[in-house]
Amino acid sequence: MQTVIIETEARQPLSRGKLSDLRKSGRIPAVVYGGGGQSKKGEMHQDLVQVDEKSFVKMLNKEGSNVLLELKVGAQKVNAVIKEIQRNYVTRKLIHVDFQRVDMSKKLEVSVPVHLVGEAMGVKLNGGILEHITREIRVSCLPKDIPHQVDVDISKLDIGNGLTVA
Repeated sequence: MQTVIIETEARQPLSRGKLSDLRKSGRIPAVVYGGGGQSKKGEMHQDLVQVDEKSFVKMLNKEGSNVLLELKVGAQKVNAVIKEIQRNYVTRKLIHVDFQRVDMSKKLEVSVPVHLVGEAMGVKLNGGILEHITREIRVSCLPKDIPHQVDVDISKLDIGNGLTVA
């Protein structure tokens, strides 16, 4: 799997109004957490950053959200994955991104989309209806081995047949 490079800039904690101004200027507030020990208060170590909305959305559309990232935070480079993306309920615009630092030698659990390949025989020949219930599955792997998607061949499925992911 390739690593996608994302340019970030450090930011300070901001009020709700200032975060709104940041978004209006084409930047998305984000946080990078994990892997950095704990702060004095016992909280998880986190870095506040911001990313360019246009380039981040372009990367999401091209690569998807289950990709290994190399975040450039100033002169520092951090391997991370996207843990959560928050969107505005009405406009669907990005409002916040959570990145999680990863150790390249330790397995992590990620959600991977299930991609159906082919057309089910029961749908094609017998007029059946395909029920695609599981849209993504959890996969445990090393960060360098994160699959882009899991392809499932459904061309031999007839009416009454099913597939189970285990």
